[in-house]
Amino acid sequence: MNRKVAIIVPVIAPTVEGDELQSLRQCLKVLGKRDICFLCSHELDTTFYEHACNEAGIPFRKRTFGREWFSGVKAYNSMCFCSMLYEAFAEYEYMLIYQLDAYVFEDRLDEWCTRGYDYVGGPWLCHWSQEVENLDHWEVGNGGFCLRRVDTFLRVLTTPRLLHKPLKGISRLAKENRKRLKHNPLLWIWMAFRALTGYHNTLQYYIKQNGQEDKAFAQCQYNGLMRIPTAREALDFSFDMRPATCYKMNGNRLPMGCHMWFKYDNESFWYPQIYKNTNS
Repeated sequence: MNRKVAIIVPVIAPTVEGDELQSLRQCLKVLGKRDICFLCSHELDTTFYEHACNEAGIPFRKRTFGREWFSGVKAYNSMCFCSMLYEAFAEYEYMLIYQLDAYVFEDRLDEWCTRGYDYVGGPWLCHWSQEVENLDHWEVGNGGFCLRRVDTFLRVLTTPRLLHKPLKGISRLAKENRKRLKHNPLLWIWMAFRALTGYHNTLQYYIKQNGQEDKAFAQCQYNGLMRIPTAREALDFSFDMRPATCYKMNGNRLPMGCHMWFKYDNESFWYPQIYKNTNS
């Protein structure tokens, strides 16, 4: 039987300090009873992380790949789109990706795993200009602190399927070709054929166009490729942008963890919360 969940900590530098070090220590403290595994290049000197695990009293684990996968954000996104990443953790049912700009408050992973979702991440606003407290304008979810069902990601990445239902694909193509349709109504037949055969309607196409792995995987909810929670439910898992607004929409409760805590509203919201949590 597969082990339940692995904690995946991607690292590119031989050491970390400041806020990233605080994130790492919190991960080891709160999630130390889980299998924590560092994800890095073959060449990276991991002595610093080995010492951190030793100080926390937990085993050091790592999975390594070629340095080309750790050369920047674009390379990391490409790695997350590659089945080899998920094959490396095939003995687990789930993987929690914990980037070192994340912060975990408590271990509620058993609860989240039993909910049966394939992908869970903190919700974000679809467009910055929209009403921030209307959850219809939020979608799930951010990949910096996220839970992924391993076999689902392997299936989605190795078995191409339509991202959106064909009728939605036809509607999107109609908007893109409005002027041409007006002059040549026969184009409807051409568009219907392209929509039904997956033209501009696969995860692989979305990956090429967008590049952000979490935004691409978020699209998998629309044609039943993945079970993803609503934005309201995901607020209890993680906050990303607009944390004070998320806190209010979550009934003035902290989530299990968060992402980008030292970027978004850090002094006004996150530092007081994290200081209070650290000293409680």
